[in-house]
Amino acid sequence: MRITTTHPQPTRGPRARRRGVLILAELLFVLPILMMFFLGILEFHMMVATRVDLLNASRAAARVAASDGYTFKTQADTDAHKTAKAVLGTGRLSRFAHVHITWSQDLPPDQTAGQADWVEAKVEVRARSVIPDVLGWLGFSLGGRSIVAATRMKQE
Repeated sequence: MRITTTHPQPTRGPRARRRGVLILAELLFVLPILMMFFLGILEFHMMVATRVDLLNASRAAARVAASDGYTFKTQADTDAHKTAKAVLGTGRLSRFAHVHITWSQDLPPDQTAGQADWVEAKVEVRARSVIPDVLGWLGFSLGGRSIVAATRMKQE
């Protein structure tokens, strides 16, 4: 019967140092790619979440403006603005968002799309004011781009 023993790899010495240097070199090449990937996912998630919030605010504002309980458009505009800001909350999104209400009666007939009794609520925000520019170090910047959500509803 033959007995064999295995000797563990040396933890010190030139081979171990070389292996450590190779692992470090791989990490230096792979880490920026992984960081770019995860930061891109994070920034995309923030853009989509902001777009959903703006869409909810535009729907609520259009619903308020299109309701039949107002005598004057200025009252409906004011309440639609307040509703959109309330839906957006009290943070940066509400502070930097701009709400625009468009009434079909105020437009020339060629711009009303064949219908004369609708209202459109558009909520817009500069992307850079609510989303951090995490990929700017790669050259992908949000710059002056805006995120916009609009809802058009028929008046009751």
